[in-house]
Amino acid sequence: MAKILVVDDEDGIRVAIRHTLVPIGHEVWDVPGGTQALPLLDVIPFDLIITDVYTDAVDGIELLRRVHEKGLRIPIVVISGGGYASADHVLDA
Repeated sequence: MAKILVVDDEDGIRVAIRHTLVPIGHEVWDVPGGTQALPLLDVIPFDLIITDVYTDAVDGIELLRRVHEKGLRIPIVVISGGGYASADHVLDA
């Protein structure tokens, strides 16, 4: 199945996503922020990234930019449990 990277600073969210995806056959890597996610992009051919908007110094929007700068064509699902993130903000990335 798919190799999925989950980026969220809340342990409970990462665990919930993992517990949803692993039983149906997906391989899931989960990290608390974009800082930890970036090195993984160089060694694992992910099929999907699920990222929170608000994480660490490399937040979800910056991660989105970096994925595009690397020329990677990975679908990215951007989620947020709080704060304000407009569609325009994400699309500008």
